[in-house]
Amino acid sequence: TTMCNLGEGLYERAMEKGLEKGIEKGIERGVEQEKRNSERKDREAALEMIKDGLSFEQIARYMKLSIEAVAEIAKQKKLI
Repeated sequence: TTMCNLGEGLYERAMEKGLEKGIEKGIERGVEQEKRNSERKDREAALEMIKDGLSFEQIARYMKLSIEAVAEIAKQKKLI
């Protein structure tokens, strides 16, 4: 009986730790995904501004990007 209870206790602790690690990993993935989504939206907004003819300096200021980053977005879309 003692060995059986010990095994159950070890199993329960392992399950709890596994759940905690799984939750932590899920939160990390969610944060990473949100960051990627935010960056993608920023790039899309900057691209629309480029297409609308705003200067790279204006876009950089409004979007909190470097002028080089704005130029890179334009280059990737073959706009310059």
